[in-house]
Amino acid sequence: NFMATKKAKKATKKPSEPNARVKQQSQFTTPGSAWMLWWGVIASSLVVIAVFLLYPDSMSEISKQPQTAPPQDSRPSELEDSQLKTDAANQATITTVTPTAFALPSTPRTIDTKTEQERLLAEVEKVVDDYPQSADAMHIAAITYSELLQTDKAVTFFKNSLALNNRSPQVLVDYARLLLQTGKQQAAVDLLEPAAISIGSAAIIDTLGNAYMQIGELEKAAETLDSGAKRLPNDPALRLRLAQVQLQLQQFEGAERNARAAIDLGRDDNAAFTALASALIRLGRREEALEIRGKTVSVKPQAEANDEQYKQSFQQFAAHTYGLLAGVYHANRQSSAAEELLLESLALDPTAANNLLALGDMLYKQQRAEQAILVYQRLVEVQPENLFNYNNLASLAVSIGNVPLAEGSLRRAAKADPTGNATLRLADFLLRIGNSAEATTQAEAAVKLLGNADAYIVWISALKADGKTAAALSALLKARETLPGDDRLKNIQL
Repeated sequence: NFMATKKAKKATKKPSEPNARVKQQSQFTTPGSAWMLWWGVIASSLVVIAVFLLYPDSMSEISKQPQTAPPQDSRPSELEDSQLKTDAANQATITTVTPTAFALPSTPRTIDTKTEQERLLAEVEKVVDDYPQSADAMHIAAITYSELLQTDKAVTFFKNSLALNNRSPQVLVDYARLLLQTGKQQAAVDLLEPAAISIGSAAIIDTLGNAYMQIGELEKAAETLDSGAKRLPNDPALRLRLAQVQLQLQQFEGAERNARAAIDLGRDDNAAFTALASALIRLGRREEALEIRGKTVSVKPQAEANDEQYKQSFQQFAAHTYGLLAGVYHANRQSSAAEELLLESLALDPTAANNLLALGDMLYKQQRAEQAILVYQRLVEVQPENLFNYNNLASLAVSIGNVPLAEGSLRRAAKADPTGNATLRLADFLLRIGNSAEATTQAEAAVKLLGNADAYIVWISALKADGKTAAALSALLKARETLPGDDRLKNIQL
């Protein structure tokens, strides 16, 4: 499964210089970070973009608390109230430098599978040539050749990757899975047994358990998986694999328990339902088993290489792989090459959230806010449940003076968030731009949902700004009664 290749660690050796791509100094603050950890770095940095929106300073006309000056590299959303009101009045814009033409793909490119395979291989071979000491580059090559059924080359690159970094859980797992697929079960066991002790990730234990099952070592598989499930009880894959082994060992009560646990932890596929139904049948609970079996869906036969189904599958694989290749160039300060490959990935799959996130972060760090906004507008459509996307879009919009876009994004976030936190952010924002009447309404709704001091302070601030001093005093008294231990409420003077 190509999606399983997202996680791996950085090679410890210094990469060689690229020999063909045009080099461009990256503005990433962590140029040496590993490409496999790129998504985590991006996620953490983008959380910082939204700090202003996530933690409003509660509009302290009334609390008058001293404010700490923002750091010099603070995110663009950290603006003074007066600046926000000026932006709302004149819609000032900040001109950003655009070093290259930028167009965000909106529909998937139609591909010819053979041509696309050749194009992807050319890019993979290039990154290997550019960075022969990168374990990550070798891993990408290995999974690509494995996908294209060129097993010998895949094995070579897996070995090369492990020679550079032999503690990467994902490389070990991907290599072992290839060995299992090619009938080399004992080799997979030999590869994973030491890693299960020294690293012990859930994926390693799960794959080792599968390898034991395939060579008929059921007791050893059960022992390994049970130990792993006790140490990592919230991993659904371990629970499901253990249930499958227990079925073969005729331990049906344990199989039912672990199959149900896997489903409760998020496994809603045929394998989980089949394991549970099989356990129930063997326990004599036929009606329950038939009900569970009814949740399974028909699976189409595996597509051949020239079928439309395979074409679509390979298109997604290629899009994902281009994103991984971009990560290698990013880790080596080649932002132009990384951007080129991210756009290539999005030409194949315009809705790939990880690649959109990576591109948005890159554009932000290059101070290309208007282009980053295009990416975040796409992200809020792709991931409408992810509130950080709305917050980051609003922050970027504020940075170029586009207050209506920021407000619209926060309104959408408030509709998507039942907790009330986004409603509070919207109320705080409306108060900052001078819309105290609606800020009052939104803040009151946030108080009902959250009931915390932040919500009360914004509500009181909005009431006072709207000229409703008596109502503000009533809200303050209610807040103090509800939260008697909060010093901020004690210090408010109307």
